[in-house]
Amino acid sequence: MPLLSLRDFLKTHRSDLFTRLQRHLEQLPWSPYKEFILRTDEGKSRLRIWFDLAIDSLEGRQNRFFEDQKRVGYLRAVQGYMIENTIQVYRFFQHALFEIIDRAAIEEKQNQFIPYNEIKEFLDILFQATITVSGSFLKTREEQVSEKVNQLRDLFLFTRDIVTKFRLEEIVKIILSRMAILFKVDGSHLALFKDDQLEMIYDYPPNRTGSKIKSIMNKTFVEGTPLYIAHGGSIHRDIQESRVKAVVSVPITAHEKCYGILALDNELTGFEFTNKDLDYLYQFLYIIGVALENLTILNENEQHRQQLHLLTRKIMLIRDEEQRSLAADIHDTLAQALAGIGYKVQVCREIAETNPETLTGHLDNLTGIINDTIDQCRRLISTLRPHLIVHEGLVPSLKSHFEQFTKETGIKIKHSFSENLEMSFEKGLCVFRIVQEGLRNIHRHAEAKTANISLKKNSRDITLMIEDNGKGFDMSRGYPWTRDQNKLGLFFIKERVESFGGRLRIQAEINQGCRLDVKIPITEEAIADA
Repeated sequence: MPLLSLRDFLKTHRSDLFTRLQRHLEQLPWSPYKEFILRTDEGKSRLRIWFDLAIDSLEGRQNRFFEDQKRVGYLRAVQGYMIENTIQVYRFFQHALFEIIDRAAIEEKQNQFIPYNEIKEFLDILFQATITVSGSFLKTREEQVSEKVNQLRDLFLFTRDIVTKFRLEEIVKIILSRMAILFKVDGSHLALFKDDQLEMIYDYPPNRTGSKIKSIMNKTFVEGTPLYIAHGGSIHRDIQESRVKAVVSVPITAHEKCYGILALDNELTGFEFTNKDLDYLYQFLYIIGVALENLTILNENEQHRQQLHLLTRKIMLIRDEEQRSLAADIHDTLAQALAGIGYKVQVCREIAETNPETLTGHLDNLTGIINDTIDQCRRLISTLRPHLIVHEGLVPSLKSHFEQFTKETGIKIKHSFSENLEMSFEKGLCVFRIVQEGLRNIHRHAEAKTANISLKKNSRDITLMIEDNGKGFDMSRGYPWTRDQNKLGLFFIKERVESFGGRLRIQAEINQGCRLDVKIPITEEAIADA
């Protein structure tokens, strides 16, 4: 019986064999790998390459086949496919091969015979390729597991060290040194922002922030997305646009708020930074974001605690001072007026007995003293509770206060009020007290000649502006009351505004005056937004 080499047989039936292999793979249950190998252009191309290499291995090209399968094992492990799905191609290829051999034997009535040793040799090649792809796959998975374990260890150590620190400088030092080491870069940078303004940039090693890095960190904060400087100097947003980066700049966020920007740089030599590295970095950035958020909350709580102590102490001092002031006012005005009235009454009684015709003039004088006393009482009461707000409204109360303030201090007030300033008594009193405290601060501290006051109201908010042309102060050093416990006027305004769900914005510069912008919500929707 004539012999037919397996190589010649496969050349004759190559197309049929490939079709049968595809048909067998189609019968598999759905899996990501089946979808990849039969439905995507890349998968179809890979199946054809595998098939051709397997056939060509009969011509002494086994090494090419084995090297290819070594690479495939690595890729499939990285892509997350199962090894069982990958090696099913070998099993179904053998099924298809024996189906064709059996069919050929029947159709050709055993006229030709394929030597057994050639079939065995080919099966050995396929078996060796299976071992190669499986070994590469398992080795890669072991490396992945080891890498993941190391990453989890690094995350654990990083988190443990950060949560034990409560000072910003200590936290920043840990962040920057660890990021530089873990991502094998020459330098790392942390830019912190407050109220959408750059507050501080920290470097590791110190003093490494050039204008290029500072610029891209600001740009990253504005755009809210990672940015990359390629080794050639171009800035791009797609991480895959360049393999080697000079700078990587990524936002640090927690609960949808951006607290800062982290930048890694190797400006001289560049460094590889892929999607895998970005995913790894994001795990640290989440921890960093939470740490910065917690630190911000702790600092704010501490500031509020200190401010509460200051406020309590100041309120007690103010209460004592107001009591002394009220007592002095009563002594200087009401008490003396009443004493004068009593003296006048005594004089009138004596005149009535000795010289009745002059009594009318003395009674008229006494009436004038009584009227003056009543006015003094009203002024004292108005100081404690502005009755005009109740009887006439906010605007007349403010105008009356402006007139009295200018008369007492010489500071001129320009004002503008919008129409329809109707509001509840509580909000009206709040606005009045804010204006009152604001003008008191201008008189005590600003050394100003004029003040501008604007009050407007729409369907959602009340907006108040108080501005002076005085000596101002340095806001870059923080709020005035944090530096001087005797300057709590602005703090009282802030607390009063926030008690109604409002917001106070302070703008001030040395020799440029001071401006207060107050917004108090009216509607429930505006309160919720605030």
